[in-house]
Amino acid sequence: MIRQWGIAVGALLVLGCTSGQPQGKSGATEGALRKRSLEELPPVGDYAPPVDEGRLLAAGPAGWSLLPRGRSYLIGFSRGKPSELPRVVISAQEPPQGSPEQLDAASASAFASQRTAELRAEVEAGRKQVEEYPLPLQLGPTVFIRHVRRASLGGTPCVVQTLETVQNGRLYAVELIAAIEAARSEEYEASLLKWRDHGYAVAAHLQFAPPGQQFDVLSTAPGPKAPAPDAPQGAPAAASAAATKADPSSAPDDAAAPGRPRPESGTQSPQSAAP
Repeated sequence: MIRQWGIAVGALLVLGCTSGQPQGKSGATEGALRKRSLEELPPVGDYAPPVDEGRLLAAGPAGWSLLPRGRSYLIGFSRGKPSELPRVVISAQEPPQGSPEQLDAASASAFASQRTAELRAEVEAGRKQVEEYPLPLQLGPTVFIRHVRRASLGGTPCVVQTLETVQNGRLYAVELIAAIEAARSEEYEASLLKWRDHGYAVAAHLQFAPPGQQFDVLSTAPGPKAPAPDAPQGAPAAASAAATKADPSSAPDDAAAPGRPRPESGTQSPQSAAP
């Protein structure tokens, strides 16, 4: 399919994708960031109309459906029906105090450490079950941090991989949500690895408007802001083997995640983190 949005955005470099090296309990990586090229990742489909007041263009994995606009995300994509998993959703908000204006290789370790401290506080309060603490990843020219947690969606145990970046003073999160297809929810690695690269691909192809500009909904380049239409629901692709009947616009319930968290785990899972 032809990517309808962002073709002429020469100034916005598309993203590659990587994973990090083993991390310590601080959550920061040791050594240089490693990269993966776009060619190594699954293909994406058409770009959807711009979101976040024209600041962001996103494309879902090829063959996935565009989700209806949700309460907790800007745009999302589902492999099957809107009520099924896996899905990828993208949200945006103001970054935490002390975050960089633009996440890059120089600021990535400090930002990962900051987010690790925040996530550990949520684990200790019983609000999240974090399995893999933040690691910086360079995706093409753009730097993300990656972390993984367990949660529940519509009663289905699921694993959530989050890729976060700060661009133009906005914190963007790309979340892959997949059902855990294992007898024990703690054994999430294979279920995550099955879909991990699809989340990477969405993140790798994000396009950000230059500071102070917006993508025009009728153009392929940044221009005057136009009202963005409601996100249409695409035709569903082949149904996923694991489905949940939850409201497709709902967010995972971290408090309902089964099993016990591993708050002191500071080592990235070798399977889900492999480049």
